[in-house]
Amino acid sequence: MLTQKLDLPYYLMLIIDLDFIKKTFSVPDDFIFNSIKSGVNMVQVRDTKTEYANKLSLINKIKTKFNNNCTVIVNSDYRLASESNADGIQIKASEWGNFNFSNLRPNLLIGKSTHLYDNHEINNIKKPNYVIFGTIFKSKSHLKTKPIGLNKFNSIKKKYQCPVIAIGGINVNNVSEVIKSGADGAAFITGILNSQNPYSTIKKIKSKLLK
Repeated sequence: MLTQKLDLPYYLMLIIDLDFIKKTFSVPDDFIFNSIKSGVNMVQVRDTKTEYANKLSLINKIKTKFNNNCTVIVNSDYRLASESNADGIQIKASEWGNFNFSNLRPNLLIGKSTHLYDNHEINNIKKPNYVIFGTIFKSKSHLKTKPIGLNKFNSIKKKYQCPVIAIGGINVNNVSEVIKSGADGAAFITGILNSQNPYSTIKKIKSKLLK
């Protein structure tokens, strides 16, 4: 199976859950579109509650509106990744070893979620196009997870030989430190969503990622 290569000038990923976004923004689509206009260039759909048809429609609207200016990733759901116009799929570390890549539409980007001590490495069929690595700092979404800190990026990059996107407790105030420590980019949830001015925050983060 041939796949694309992920090679972006910067990696600013917004992880979206429509139910969660609705708590702050009455029209989630507008928030997502404005976030992309402000500088988000990767969107990961990590949403288990929204109806399939609505997620499919959102992905296709993003790709129609922004085309190659936004890389859309689906978390875990191989059917949604294959039937939509998504660019790729994100696979959990625990699912990686036994994942059936033959179920996927050809040329999808393959992302892997990985942690410091990952016992799910064996899969001779596929290597990821990028990895999401964390939890870097203490995170509200993973309160029981011990933070990894900033000194493991180089070993992860050496292991996978692909872009490494950091996740977990990252915000506009610490993202520069994350990049200086070796990450290629960062993924955000509350670091953007809960900021006072999300679109201004995204622009500031983009500026720091490009330095």
